Amino acid sequence: MPKLDVPTGVGLTDPEAGRDSDGLRITFDLVADATSYELTLDGVPWPTPVMPSDWIAPLPANTAHAMSIVARANGFDDSDPSAPVAALTRPPTPSSLRRVPIDLNGWGIVLEWDEPDGWNNAALAWVLLRRSDDAKPPATIAKASLGHRYIDTRYPLGGEKVYDTLIAAPNPLGGPDNLSRAGTSVSARGPIQVGAIGTANQPLAASQQRSERLARALLGLRH
Repeated sequence: MPKLDVPTGVGLTDPEAGRDSDGLRITFDLVADATSYELTLDGVPWPTPVMPSDWIAPLPANTAHAMSIVARANGFDDSDPSAPVAALTRPPTPSSLRRVPIDLNGWGIVLEWDEPDGWNNAALAWVLLRRSDDAKPPATIAKASLGHRYIDTRYPLGGEKVYDTLIAAPNPLGGPDNLSRAGTSVSARGPIQVGAIGTANQPLAASQQRSERLARALLGLRH
Protein backbone atom coordinates (compact mmCIF):
# COMPACT_ATOMS: atom_id res chain seq x y z
CA MET A 1 0.00 0.00 0.00
CA PRO A 2 1.15 3.57 -0.58
CA LYS A 3 2.50 5.35 2.46
CA LEU A 4 1.28 8.71 3.69
CA ASP A 5 3.69 11.61 3.86
CA VAL A 6 5.14 12.66 7.21
CA PRO A 7 3.20 15.59 8.74
CA THR A 8 5.12 18.85 8.77
CA GLY A 9 4.72 22.15 10.60
CA VAL A 10 4.20 20.48 13.99
CA GLY A 11 4.27 22.91 16.90
CA LEU A 12 2.07 25.35 18.78
CA THR A 13 -0.47 27.62 17.12
CA ASP A 14 1.41 30.53 18.72
CA PRO A 15 4.53 30.56 20.93
CA GLU A 16 2.65 32.47 23.65
CA ALA A 17 -1.11 32.22 23.01
CA GLY A 18 -0.77 28.52 22.20
CA ARG A 19 0.16 27.47 25.70
CA ASP A 20 -1.47 27.69 29.11
CA SER A 21 -0.81 26.32 32.58
CA ASP A 22 -2.84 23.16 31.90
CA GLY A 23 -2.52 22.58 28.18
CA LEU A 24 -1.01 23.22 24.75
CA ARG A 25 -2.73 24.15 21.47
CA ILE A 26 -1.08 22.18 18.68
CA THR A 27 -0.87 22.80 14.97
CA PHE A 28 0.46 20.89 11.94
CA ASP A 29 0.03 20.79 8.19
CA LEU A 30 -2.61 18.42 6.83
CA VAL A 31 -1.35 15.52 4.72
CA ALA A 32 -2.88 14.60 1.34
CA ASP A 33 -5.27 11.60 1.63
CA ALA A 34 -4.95 11.42 5.43
CA THR A 35 -8.22 11.08 7.33
CA SER A 36 -6.97 11.14 10.93
CA TYR A 37 -3.92 12.10 12.95
CA GLU A 38 -2.42 10.56 16.07
CA LEU A 39 -0.46 12.60 18.58
CA THR A 40 2.36 11.01 20.54
CA LEU A 41 3.13 13.01 23.68
CA ASP A 42 6.30 12.15 25.56
CA GLY A 43 6.37 8.77 23.84
CA VAL A 44 2.76 7.87 24.74
CA PRO A 45 -0.10 7.89 22.16
CA TRP A 46 -2.77 10.47 22.96
CA PRO A 47 -6.11 8.68 23.57
CA THR A 48 -8.08 10.46 20.83
CA PRO A 49 -7.27 11.63 17.27
CA VAL A 50 -6.19 15.26 16.94
CA MET A 51 -6.55 18.08 14.44
CA PRO A 52 -4.80 21.43 14.05
CA SER A 53 -5.82 23.96 16.76
CA ASP A 54 -6.83 21.26 19.27
CA TRP A 55 -6.01 21.91 22.93
CA ILE A 56 -4.04 19.07 24.48
CA ALA A 57 -5.14 18.98 28.11
CA PRO A 58 -4.97 18.45 31.01
CA LEU A 59 -1.21 18.71 31.47
CA PRO A 60 0.80 19.71 34.57
CA ALA A 61 1.87 23.35 34.96
CA ASN A 62 5.42 24.38 34.02
CA THR A 63 6.33 21.09 32.32
CA ALA A 64 8.12 20.32 29.04
CA HIS A 65 6.60 17.93 26.52
CA ALA A 66 7.73 16.29 23.26
CA MET A 67 5.08 16.10 20.52
CA SER A 68 4.99 14.19 17.23
CA ILE A 69 2.20 13.43 14.74
CA VAL A 70 1.39 10.37 12.60
CA ALA A 71 -1.01 10.59 9.64
CA ARG A 72 -3.46 7.74 8.99
CA ALA A 73 -6.01 6.67 6.35
CA ASN A 74 -7.68 3.47 5.16
CA GLY A 75 -5.88 2.04 2.15
CA PHE A 76 -2.58 3.67 3.13
CA ASP A 77 0.26 2.79 5.41
CA ASP A 78 0.63 5.14 8.35
CA SER A 79 3.14 7.90 7.87
CA ASP A 80 6.36 7.92 9.78
CA PRO A 81 6.08 10.06 12.92
CA SER A 82 7.13 13.66 12.60
CA ALA A 83 10.29 14.74 14.38
CA PRO A 84 9.54 15.46 18.08
CA VAL A 85 8.93 19.10 18.90
CA ALA A 86 9.34 20.43 22.45
CA ALA A 87 6.68 22.61 24.04
CA LEU A 88 6.27 24.07 27.50
CA THR A 89 3.17 24.66 29.63
CA ARG A 90 3.04 27.83 31.71
CA PRO A 91 3.16 28.19 35.49
CA PRO A 92 -0.28 28.72 37.04
CA THR A 93 -1.83 32.17 36.76
CA PRO A 94 -1.55 34.21 40.00
CA SER A 95 -4.80 34.92 41.80
CA SER A 96 -6.22 37.26 44.41
CA LEU A 97 -3.95 40.27 43.92
CA ARG A 98 -5.42 42.92 46.20
CA ARG A 99 -4.67 46.20 47.93
CA VAL A 100 -4.41 45.80 51.69
CA PRO A 101 -6.49 48.38 53.62
CA ILE A 102 -3.62 49.48 55.90
CA ASP A 103 -3.13 53.16 56.68
CA LEU A 104 0.53 53.96 56.02
CA ASN A 105 0.07 57.72 56.36
CA GLY A 106 0.72 58.19 52.67
CA TRP A 107 3.99 56.25 52.74
CA GLY A 108 3.01 53.46 50.34
CA ILE A 109 0.39 51.32 48.66
CA VAL A 110 0.36 47.80 50.17
CA LEU A 111 -0.38 44.87 47.85
CA GLU A 112 -0.59 41.17 48.58
CA TRP A 113 -1.32 37.95 46.69
CA ASP A 114 -1.85 34.24 47.31
CA GLU A 115 0.29 31.23 46.51
CA PRO A 116 -1.25 28.83 43.93
CA ASP A 117 -2.79 25.78 45.58
CA GLY A 118 -1.32 22.36 45.03
CA TRP A 119 1.49 23.38 42.70
CA ASN A 120 4.63 21.36 43.35
CA ASN A 121 6.99 23.90 41.72
CA ALA A 122 5.88 26.73 43.98
CA ALA A 123 9.00 26.65 46.16
CA LEU A 124 11.16 27.47 43.13
CA ALA A 125 9.03 30.26 41.68
CA TRP A 126 8.74 34.02 42.10
CA VAL A 127 6.04 36.60 41.57
CA LEU A 128 6.82 39.53 39.28
CA LEU A 129 4.73 42.51 40.36
CA ARG A 130 4.11 44.86 37.43
CA ARG A 131 2.82 48.42 37.29
CA SER A 132 1.35 50.35 34.37
CA ASP A 133 2.19 54.07 34.37
CA ASP A 134 0.34 56.57 32.20
CA ALA A 135 -0.70 54.10 29.48
CA LYS A 136 2.84 52.72 29.20
CA PRO A 137 3.30 48.92 28.92
CA PRO A 138 3.42 47.11 32.28
CA ALA A 139 6.90 47.16 33.81
CA THR A 140 8.20 44.87 36.55
CA ILE A 141 8.75 46.79 39.80
CA ALA A 142 9.42 43.88 42.19
CA LYS A 143 10.41 40.22 42.32
CA ALA A 144 8.94 38.68 45.43
CA SER A 145 8.15 35.33 47.04
CA LEU A 146 4.86 33.60 46.43
CA GLY A 147 2.22 34.28 49.06
CA HIS A 148 3.76 37.59 50.10
CA ARG A 149 3.25 41.36 50.33
CA TYR A 150 4.85 44.42 48.79
CA ILE A 151 4.76 48.17 49.48
CA ASP A 152 4.94 50.41 46.44
CA THR A 153 6.39 53.76 47.53
CA ARG A 154 7.16 55.05 44.03
CA TYR A 155 4.02 56.72 42.73
CA PRO A 156 3.00 60.36 42.11
CA LEU A 157 0.71 61.90 44.71
CA GLY A 158 -2.88 61.28 43.72
CA GLY A 159 -1.78 59.17 40.76
CA GLU A 160 -3.73 56.05 39.81
CA LYS A 161 -1.72 52.96 38.91
CA VAL A 162 -2.71 49.56 37.60
CA TYR A 163 -0.92 46.51 39.03
CA ASP A 164 -0.83 42.89 37.96
CA THR A 165 1.30 39.83 38.69
CA LEU A 166 3.07 37.07 36.80
CA ILE A 167 4.63 33.89 38.14
CA ALA A 168 8.18 33.28 36.93
CA ALA A 169 9.42 29.70 37.29
CA PRO A 170 12.61 27.89 36.26
CA ASN A 171 12.36 26.80 32.63
CA PRO A 172 12.44 22.98 32.30
CA LEU A 173 13.96 23.44 28.83
CA GLY A 174 16.63 25.83 30.09
CA GLY A 175 16.96 29.48 29.18
CA PRO A 176 14.87 32.40 30.50
CA ASP A 177 12.28 31.88 33.23
CA ASN A 178 8.94 30.49 32.15
CA LEU A 179 6.19 33.09 32.68
CA SER A 180 2.55 32.56 33.56
CA ARG A 181 -0.29 34.55 32.11
CA ALA A 182 -0.95 37.80 33.96
CA GLY A 183 -3.38 37.62 36.85
CA THR A 184 -6.32 39.93 37.45
CA SER A 185 -5.25 43.55 37.67
CA VAL A 186 -5.83 45.93 40.56
CA SER A 187 -6.18 49.71 40.31
CA ALA A 188 -4.91 51.82 43.21
CA ARG A 189 -4.66 55.58 43.74
CA GLY A 190 -1.96 57.12 45.90
CA PRO A 191 -2.74 59.77 48.51
CA ILE A 192 -3.44 63.33 47.42
CA GLN A 193 -1.17 64.70 50.16
CA VAL A 194 1.60 62.68 51.82
CA GLY A 195 1.36 64.34 55.20
CA ALA A 196 -2.41 64.60 55.25
CA ILE A 197 -2.73 63.30 58.82
CA GLY A 198 0.14 65.41 60.16
CA THR A 199 -0.34 68.50 62.29
CA ALA A 200 1.85 71.43 63.23
CA ASN A 201 3.15 69.33 66.12
CA GLN A 202 3.56 66.27 63.93
CA PRO A 203 5.94 67.14 61.11
CA LEU A 204 5.86 65.25 57.84
CA ALA A 205 9.19 63.48 58.46
CA ALA A 206 7.98 62.06 61.78
CA SER A 207 4.74 60.91 60.19
CA GLN A 208 6.63 59.10 57.46
CA GLN A 209 8.98 57.47 59.98
CA ARG A 210 6.06 56.09 61.98
CA SER A 211 4.54 54.79 58.74
CA GLU A 212 7.76 53.02 57.85
CA ARG A 213 7.97 51.40 61.30
CA LEU A 214 4.36 50.22 60.94
CA ALA A 215 5.08 48.79 57.52
CA ARG A 216 8.18 46.89 58.64
CA ALA A 217 6.27 45.50 61.62
CA LEU A 218 3.78 43.79 59.30
CA LEU A 219 4.73 40.12 59.07
CA GLY A 220 6.37 39.25 55.76
CA LEU A 221 6.15 42.76 54.33
CA ARG A 222 8.94 43.86 51.99
CA HIS A 223 9.56 46.89 49.81
